[in-house]
Amino acid sequence: MADAYHDAFVARARRLDRVARWLARAPEWVRVAVARRLCHLHPFELDGESYRAGLRRGLRIGDDAAQALWRRYLLRETLGLFHTRGYGRIDPRWVAHRVRIEDHTGGWRPAEGALVLTYHVPEWHLLCSLLGLQGGIVYPVAMAPETSPFEEGIRGYLDDLHAATSRHFRGGDYLFVRDGGHALAQAKARLREGAVVVALIDFHIGDQPAGRASAHLYGRRMCPRAGVVGAALELGRPIVVASLDFDPESRHYRVALNAVAAGTVTMAGVLDAYFGYLESWLRERADVWGGWRDFK
Repeated sequence: MADAYHDAFVARARRLDRVARWLARAPEWVRVAVARRLCHLHPFELDGESYRAGLRRGLRIGDDAAQALWRRYLLRETLGLFHTRGYGRIDPRWVAHRVRIEDHTGGWRPAEGALVLTYHVPEWHLLCSLLGLQGGIVYPVAMAPETSPFEEGIRGYLDDLHAATSRHFRGGDYLFVRDGGHALAQAKARLREGAVVVALIDFHIGDQPAGRASAHLYGRRMCPRAGVVGAALELGRPIVVASLDFDPESRHYRVALNAVAAGTVTMAGVLDAYFGYLESWLRERADVWGGWRDFK
């Protein structure tokens, strides 16, 4: 990784983190206004061309449309950063006022436990807190901060984020991926206990054998790391797909919960449903997903 890119990313991350601390108790309209002014300073701006290229390839749109979606995504990422300082203070009253939950699971409740599959969106950590506030014992699977090449710029932010969100996990905690096998074993144990394990499996991991379980997103073959899905299937645990997005105009969140399976089903079936929900969602809100950058 080029030193110039690394240094620029770290500098941008630190700068926006200082702004986020300053805005910690500001009214929501102030956060939105500041994010609109400063989103061009987000470190992801450095990857703008890759993101726009992914949008053009996936959605088959022109440069102007891709640029407009890219700017909205940067706004969402900046707002996500600004919002994290308040996650520790949310409560059921806040949820009732600020979150609209669309439940298509047929009556599933977080207290029952499940594997919850979600996507790389700016505020997926908030989803984990919401599941805890609804009664679930929550264990999100996440990369350990020290595994990032930009740790020096984002470690403080991530430590604060994890501390704030985990307050609502009802005794659960993050399952940090350092050794993938260890994290998978921990996730399987928590599923067996009836907890909610939250995982993101929406990134393709490179060329894979033709026989490996996969699905398609906008015509592209997706082969994610999905060992946690195999664990849930082996244990017969429910599998739920959840999406969350924030509307800067109304300043409200929307959560959609969709049941994939209960009991025995194939890995391919789960992946088809998971990426099918993602594609359907992106037709409506293409600016919410962080995966366009790597959509080759």
